Amino acid sequence: MSYQIQWMDNDVLINFVDEMSFAEISRVDDVIYADPRFSKMNYQLWDFTKVDKYNLTLAETSVIGKLDKSTSVWNDEVKVALVSTDVKFRELIPEYMKIIDDTNWSVKVFMNVPDAKKWCTESTE
Repeated sequence: MSYQIQWMDNDVLINFVDEMSFAEISRVDDVIYADPRFSKMNYQLWDFTKVDKYNLTLAETSVIGKLDKSTSVWNDEVKVALVSTDVKFRELIPEYMKIIDDTNWSVKVFMNVPDAKKWCTESTE
């Protein structure tokens, strides 16, 4: 397992290390969406800065977007912060954002965790 899930009240920080794959993202999503805290979640912060190997295709990115979109029915306002400096990974993110675009979820890409955390915890009022 190359990830760690840390809950902070109803919000979640996911840290990936070494390698990341579609299967692991799906497992994390399953844990998050099955948890009762998800319905009150304000944000998800996904930290990929310690990933050396990305095993994710554009088609898999699309599937993740479609699954998250269908899950937005249970919590329609979640901030999703994606943190990565990897150019190839960052090229996949617009596909995810395109699918999520017609939900109330906000998705933003960051180069570092402190900036992502600041955005996640800012009030949306």
